[in-house]
Amino acid sequence: MLNLKTKQFISGSAVAVLYILLYFGLEIKENTNMDYHINYLDIHWHHWLIALLFLVILELYNKTLVYYIRGFFIVIIIHGLLYKDRFDFTVKKKGYNKRM
Repeated sequence: MLNLKTKQFISGSAVAVLYILLYFGLEIKENTNMDYHINYLDIHWHHWLIALLFLVILELYNKTLVYYIRGFFIVIIIHGLLYKDRFDFTVKKKGYNKRM
């Protein structure tokens, strides 16, 4: 039988998978969803990096939902690291279609 922490982690992971399927789809393709890119301080902030920052902050301050949050953000981070441009932080404009 699974303990409560494991069930919460799996639940958070499942929500993340649903979020990825609805928002990103099944295909891992760079430079999609250009309307939703976050560019600040001349840096393109990838969703995996934002998730990592949120995970660290929430690990420090939020102890009530920690296992749900871990499951969700770890799946989001893994998904983001699957992209070929995962370490490319240059700001791209709409219509940019560079092949990697």
